[in-house]
Amino acid sequence: MKLDLGNWKPSCEQAKFIAQAARLVGIGLMALVGTRLATGYMDGKDTMAQEILLLIVFAEWVGLEYVGYLIIGKGDC
Repeated sequence: MKLDLGNWKPSCEQAKFIAQAARLVGIGLMALVGTRLATGYMDGKDTMAQEILLLIVFAEWVGLEYVGYLIIGKGDC
């Protein structure tokens, strides 16, 4: 099964709504998982696995922000 969104043309309002939802998921994930990991990193009580997980969570947050901006661009806002 292939998901092809090449012909998808959202309106500006739809694009804003979906982009904001993607960005909120990224912020929520960072707040839920990243806060405890970042606190351990700043206190120096972390392990290598926690540092890698923090990097993955941060990369996912940045990726969801980027997806949000791409969706807004697709809606010609």
